[in-house]
Formats: sequence, structure tokens, C-alpha cells
Amino acid sequence: MNRVTTKELLSKLEKHEAECTIHLQNIKEKLDDGKEKFDFLQKSIWGLYGIIITIAAGAAFTMAQFI
Repeated sequence: MNRVTTKELLSKLEKHEAECTIHLQNIKEKLDDGKEKFDFLQKSIWGLYGIIITIAAGAAFTMAQFI
């Protein structure tokens, strides 16, 4: 039988944890990038709401002038 010693097992576990740490850091960076893009899109949508409301109010005011 091929038995793994405690030292070998600990070494493999430490290597695995190091690799997982790297992967988790990469995932965090991607999520942070996505958050920045989401924030930009959210601000753009709020800006469009303002434009739409302004145009609608202006159109209503203009139409009220002709009635």
C-alpha cells in the first residue's frame, strides 16, 4: 500500500491552500471590476431618468402654453 505521511499531507494541504488563495484573489479582482462597471451603469440610468423627466416636464409646460 502507498501511505501518505503526515508531513506529505501537510505539504500538499499547504500547497492547495496557497493555490486557493490565488484563485480567490483573482475572483475578488473580477468582482471588483464588475462592481465598477455596475456603478457606472447605475449612474447612467439615473442620469437618463433625469433627462426623461426634464423632457416630459418641458413638453407638458410647452403644451400648456398652447392650450
